[in-house]
Amino acid sequence: MTNAGGGAEVDGPTLSSSSNLTIWSRYKEALFTGFTFYYLSTVLVVLGVAFGTELIPRRNLPSVNQNDPGLPHALANWDGVWYARIVRDGYEYNPQRASSVAFFPLYPVMGKALTLLAPISEEVALLVVSHASLLALFSIVFLYVHDRYGDSQKSSCEWVLLGLAFWPITFFMRMAYTESLFVLLLVAALFAMNRGFPVLVVAFIVGLATGCRSAGVALVLPFVWYLWQQSRGWNQFAIKSLFCLPLSIWGLVAYMVYQHFQFGDALAFVKTQSHWVARQPESLGQYVIALATLEPIWSKFDPNSFAYWRRFDSSTSELFSFEVANPIYFVLTAALVGVGWWKRWLNSYEVLLSIGLLGVPYLSHSYRIVMMGHARFASSVFPVYLVLGHLLSRAPPTLAAVILAIWAAFLVLYSALFASWHRVF
Repeated sequence: MTNAGGGAEVDGPTLSSSSNLTIWSRYKEALFTGFTFYYLSTVLVVLGVAFGTELIPRRNLPSVNQNDPGLPHALANWDGVWYARIVRDGYEYNPQRASSVAFFPLYPVMGKALTLLAPISEEVALLVVSHASLLALFSIVFLYVHDRYGDSQKSSCEWVLLGLAFWPITFFMRMAYTESLFVLLLVAALFAMNRGFPVLVVAFIVGLATGCRSAGVALVLPFVWYLWQQSRGWNQFAIKSLFCLPLSIWGLVAYMVYQHFQFGDALAFVKTQSHWVARQPESLGQYVIALATLEPIWSKFDPNSFAYWRRFDSSTSELFSFEVANPIYFVLTAALVGVGWWKRWLNSYEVLLSIGLLGVPYLSHSYRIVMMGHARFASSVFPVYLVLGHLLSRAPPTLAAVILAIWAAFLVLYSALFASWHRVF
């Protein structure tokens, strides 16, 4: 059949054969290939973390525990501290200061479940979730790319996996962060839509993503298109939307209900964000104009602007500073998605998802937090790895090898800086 999103033809859910043996062989191949790419890239991250903890002077941050030099703690810096605290103590909300309700529940809930099942620390539990999710991500990407491009383009799958494995900002997927779990849910939703799964199943996966990260609502865009593709006319689309759209945000709704009963404010997770901002717009009009003129991006390089990167990172060179990297990776990701759309390498589901994943943080946070974290947000835009795979596969082998080597070097470097508490966010 031909998928509604514009993907390649596939022979039903059994891929290339209806035999159970063929299905099992394909899944074993996906697991083995996924593990290979996971292992090779994760070794580099661990080496980077070891280098960072041993040889790079740590930044002095008295507000966090830096006394434990062990690997789990080094992989659980920055946001990992918040997630470990949620697993250990549960959520808290104080309107007068930054509170843990800013962090969505799926990831820490899974970590908490592991601590109840095994005598492990909160950091280890979170890392188990992250790395199990990453291994599953590599495996499902293998299956998804085979569905999209067919068995005749097996090499394309390997190039996509190389892009996902060594793109520098994917080091976050090995830390105690939500990135690997979140992207796994994104790809699972795309995989389900590409395979023509029942709309209720897809809605459940989409809803799960909204309980993992606020940007999970970006999946609603391709899901609405999927509902339309699966409907016969406007009447059936309206009926399906009536039941499926509320289900597609069930994770977010469940979190809001929890906050209402626990803290008396269903929007606590929104209100606490005010304690993380670096600046506030003078008016709504000024805010709209700033976003429309891309001020959050170019102001990072304007010495006369409050957002100038040196005001937030005075000790790191331009080459290694995430204050510089944040707008660059964000713009580069948007440009790569544009290339994928122009070349028709991305189908409608993937383009809509990319627009949402880039649009949600840009519209809601970019001005207020002066692009902080936007490289990490861009790392979740899964379709960009499909584009990187296409570009790498078309490059001369020597050039592709050089590019991958540079990416791997930055993957190690960013991991080292993260482990030593430098501003890698």
